[in-house]
Amino acid sequence: SLVQEEDRGTCTDQVFLLLRQVRPCRFRKSDRRSGPGARGRDRSMGFPGLCCMHCVGRNTLGRYFPVSAKNLTDNTTNTLLSHVATCVACPEPIKASLAYLSHRSILQKAELSGSWKKAFFQKVWNVLHVDRDWTSLEC
Repeated sequence: SLVQEEDRGTCTDQVFLLLRQVRPCRFRKSDRRSGPGARGRDRSMGFPGLCCMHCVGRNTLGRYFPVSAKNLTDNTTNTLLSHVATCVACPEPIKASLAYLSHRSILQKAELSGSWKKAFFQKVWNVLHVDRDWTSLEC
């Protein structure tokens, strides 16, 4: 998993649960997009990313490859949240918990430091791109 039990308290419970629903993966040929404007979305083969653990192997819809820690923080998290909320393979209790935790996260954000999001997602980025301890767990 990208987040460990000791990461609890450094982010909101919603973000923690969300990142427990994805696992590291590598960009592959089937992830290439076609059509106009798709060139910028392609990554080099093997580029680290995130995939939904519930629909892995079913399609390429639940696979995301952010280009920077900032992109992971600002865009990918929202995209992942949208995906999990509509993923047919994701259990309903997970979806319900994420919806509940969205309200609770408002209170938790006030308790966390002002730069929690940047620091937390930089750590996740480092797990994906620097540490790479997950490379034997391909998806």
